[in-house]
Amino acid sequence: MARGIAHTAKPQSPPRRTVPVRAYILLVVLAAILPVTLLAAILAEGYVRAETERFERRVRAAVLDASALIERDLAGITATLQSLATSHALRAGDLRAFHEQAMQVKALTGLDLFLRDRESRQVLNTRVPFGAPLPDRSALAAWDAEVLETSRPVVSGHFAGGGAGEHGFGVVVPVFRNGVIAYLLQTTLPAARLRDLLARADLAEGWALAVVDRDGTVLARFPDDEAAAGTPASIPDLLQALRDGEAAAEATEYVVDRDGRAVFAAVRRSPVSGWVLIGTASVERLLAPLRRTLRLAGIAGAALVALALFGAWLLGDRLARAIRALAALGAAVEAGAAVRPPHTGIREVNEVGEALANASARLVARAAEREEAAERQRLMLRELNHRVRNTLATVDSVARLTARHASDVAEYEARLTDRIRSLAKTHELLTGANWTQAGLAELLRNEFAAYGQDDGQFRLDGPPVTLPARQAVAVGMLLHELATNAAKYGALSVPEGRVEVRWTLREGPGGARRLDLAWEETGGPPVRPPTRRGFGTQLIERAIARDLGAEVVADYAPGGLRFRLSMPLSEPSDPDDGPPGAQEASAAPAAG
Repeated sequence: MARGIAHTAKPQSPPRRTVPVRAYILLVVLAAILPVTLLAAILAEGYVRAETERFERRVRAAVLDASALIERDLAGITATLQSLATSHALRAGDLRAFHEQAMQVKALTGLDLFLRDRESRQVLNTRVPFGAPLPDRSALAAWDAEVLETSRPVVSGHFAGGGAGEHGFGVVVPVFRNGVIAYLLQTTLPAARLRDLLARADLAEGWALAVVDRDGTVLARFPDDEAAAGTPASIPDLLQALRDGEAAAEATEYVVDRDGRAVFAAVRRSPVSGWVLIGTASVERLLAPLRRTLRLAGIAGAALVALALFGAWLLGDRLARAIRALAALGAAVEAGAAVRPPHTGIREVNEVGEALANASARLVARAAEREEAAERQRLMLRELNHRVRNTLATVDSVARLTARHASDVAEYEARLTDRIRSLAKTHELLTGANWTQAGLAELLRNEFAAYGQDDGQFRLDGPPVTLPARQAVAVGMLLHELATNAAKYGALSVPEGRVEVRWTLREGPGGARRLDLAWEETGGPPVRPPTRRGFGTQLIERAIARDLGAEVVADYAPGGLRFRLSMPLSEPSDPDDGPPGAQEASAAPAAG
């Protein structure tokens, strides 16, 4: 009992997921865009930081400029008062003369001057004539103690004085006489003077500057906001930090002002007056151009990304169509069809398409060659079948005719063998040419070589002639009979005998070529005409003369046989009829 062999099926791997070429192109573009986007984000962040720093620097610079303007103005006023405090009239106690000097200074500077004693009682006032009644106290009396304590000029804080409760401030300087403070010289100024100085600063829209005294009360604010004067400052934390710090301290911070807006505040304390200058700038004013710039950059970046993705999609679609075209070409090539190279505009795809087209042309050519070879093989098989039948018919005919003229079995065997060998040699020549033709000279040399003859006993003379297969078989058998007869009875039977074969080609009726062949024997035994019709005679009469349309003449002269053959180089009979004379020879009577 035979044992079966178990076969284990090899597990198939799951199919891989495929991705369209468009997706690959989009991924590549995205991979290229992401670093650029990251870099753009980093640059945008740097831009925002730089713009913010520039914005803050501008606010600080505006505060510093405004502070410098106010400090120079206060320094000028203080210098004027100090200069006036050294008046000779004042040192001599001549208050009338000093009043006249003070009025002159007022005319030049527009400053109202007040002179008070150490108890803060007014002694002189340029607003009224000399000797007119004066108020006992001054609005700046609160700062007199500081002047008396420090012996230095003092810039006051906010006070409401003058006509209609005008907001103002003052400057107080000590007046020395004999090294002791004898009087306090002061001037009062409206807060509007500070607003005028603030207006000279370089302020952008949405910015504001304010002057705050040492108590945190607003002296002036620009843009004009009269309601702010005399009110507490809106950023007490920064003010407290400055009061707790060193002189000329500065601070910055993002805060919310009294209107609820987010602002950037820069604060500076003046070393001259102790006042604090506050500069605020709306954050919205900072963010608006940044947002606009970033929005435009974002729109431009998004447009570029969209354009890049759209271009990638178009490129992917173009590649996909080109690849599908290549796939279609491959399928056509696989089916054996001839294809033409595509013209996609993509050089590499066109090169692959040309390679496929060339391969297709070669495959089609090879297929045609195979089909042609197969057809030739079929034709050769049919021809072989036909030739085998004809050859067998020829052999049968040769065997019958040989038997008629053989005197015994040995002679029959010898003659039959020779004739079959001659027929085989002719077949060998025809087989070398695919059974299409055979050379006349080769046929002759084969026959002479069969009898051991060299070129010394025979001579061949004529142009190259190829005989069609049908004529080659008949002519080959004829030449065999002539050579056999010459070897046994004629010129080739003696050493001194010679055989000369000459042939020519000429144009016959209708333009058909004709072969003229002459066989002449010399030097052999005397020749006698045959007394009976043998195999050669029947071959000449039937196979040559009748079937091939040849003209033959045999001259049995005593000096040697002379044979003439003239025939057209064509096959007038149907190829399926077999070799010339085969059927007739086979049907010939036994006697002859």
